[in-house]
Amino acid sequence: MRLMHHHSLRSHHFPTPMPRARASAPAPPPPTFDVVHGEESPEAMRARHARELAAIETFVKTFGRGKGARDRALRAVGAVTDRHLDEMRAFELARADAGDDEDEDDEDAADGTADGDADAAATRLATLDVDATREDESGDAMGEKKMTKAARRRMKREAEERERERRIEAEKAALGPSAETSERETLRRKLQPLGLAVKEIRADGHCLYRAIDDQLTMVRGRGHEGGYTGLRETCARTMREDEDAFRPFAEDGCGEDDDKWNDYVRAVESTATWGGQLELMALSKALERRISVYSATMPTVVMGEEFAPEGELRVAYHRHAFGLGEHYNSVEAAGR
Repeated sequence: MRLMHHHSLRSHHFPTPMPRARASAPAPPPPTFDVVHGEESPEAMRARHARELAAIETFVKTFGRGKGARDRALRAVGAVTDRHLDEMRAFELARADAGDDEDEDDEDAADGTADGDADAAATRLATLDVDATREDESGDAMGEKKMTKAARRRMKREAEERERERRIEAEKAALGPSAETSERETLRRKLQPLGLAVKEIRADGHCLYRAIDDQLTMVRGRGHEGGYTGLRETCARTMREDEDAFRPFAEDGCGEDDDKWNDYVRAVESTATWGGQLELMALSKALERRISVYSATMPTVVMGEEFAPEGELRVAYHRHAFGLGEHYNSVEAAGR
């Protein structure tokens, strides 16, 4: 056998390299969906979700080939599923805030259906049959596992939140109505025969003055020139000018201590200190108007009975309100 010399290797011709395969056209981006504006019924929401899920499922089956494309598809699936869960959750919270309990059984059934739809959709999209991606099974399996775990975590959080809310409602039912709820209901029944109803006023320490300002707007078409701060100044000025009429009824030793009295009036004038009966007396005198104070457990108190009943100002006194204690609301004609 003859040995082949070194130069013989150089004399051989190697096969011509095969031309590179053309790169396939890039997959289109995942489908996008219009933002829904305005109100939407639960039936319309579920129908829209079904259409969007079908579009995403078709996209994944058609273009979810290869690791990069598969990752993009899974991200699209996750984004749509997350948004659907968020929309359903927001819808439930909005309905709970509205306090509409005319047909609780129907609402509970609708809630269960919505949750079931979201869970089923998340599971279906997380376990799509992806036979076309077998060339990269390991990467695809990791992505699918990751998506499934994320969906499970979301479902678990939703279930825990629903269970927590259910326990809270059960505890409330066991305790019975709160003092605030009972007081509001008693006051509502008291005002109803008079054709009146409570009008809510912000609870910020200025509630009495805000309520009086609201009443002035009702009876004369405009509030106080200085708003609630102007009413505070008017109240303090009246107390100073007619000290003998108010100082004996002030608390915290104001009757015997000049400094305490001056501090009391300054607090009325320039802080958010809550007002009470003494301040209502001063406002009635300053505005020359009758002020009626309605409450759940006491007879109606009238300040300034010497003034004409026309243009009377009406406020509601709450002993238990917002967990803060005393509060004043305005009173308006029922049905306004």
